[in-house]
Amino acid sequence: MYQLTAYCTALGLREGQLIYAKGDAASCAVDIVGADIKIYCHAPST
Repeated sequence: MYQLTAYCTALGLREGQLIYAKGDAASCAVDIVGADIKIYCHAPST
């Protein structure tokens, strides 16, 4: 999450997609405090 926030900041992006290789968690969206960035997290069910 921190690394993707850094990439978004460096590239001037307002959104990022974080995809985990494995997991059963529901997708979520996280607003980054102090930045105008939203990160969407995904974990495909196995």
